[in-house]
Amino acid sequence: DHVGMGDLGAADTLLRGARAGLLEAIDECWAQAEAGDPIDRRLQARAFLSSQHCLDVAVEVTGTCHRLGGGAAAYRSSPLLRAVRDVETARQHAMFNRGLRSHLARVITGADEAHPPFVV
Repeated sequence: DHVGMGDLGAADTLLRGARAGLLEAIDECWAQAEAGDPIDRRLQARAFLSSQHCLDVAVEVTGTCHRLGGGAAAYRSSPLLRAVRDVETARQHAMFNRGLRSHLARVITGADEAHPPFVV
């Protein structure tokens, strides 16, 4: 059955793209740390925004998979239902507060700001 395969393919692509962006930021952080250099605020903000983006995409992708799971995905025993609950719960963490995004964007553009404990 080909129903939903396009949605599943798009979801996979979105998730892989978000992961690649996060891994790029993490690799840059790691390289600076290995060199003994401090991780500047711009890179901290970029890594932070990348992690927020990954969670947003994970919520979207998990919702798509849950929808494609049909009626069976509604049962308490469904791993898809559990996955939806898990990503939605993670989104409630203070680290993923959407209100931080405008501040982080200002830091990325060069504003000399700190926002402890996330960007120092």
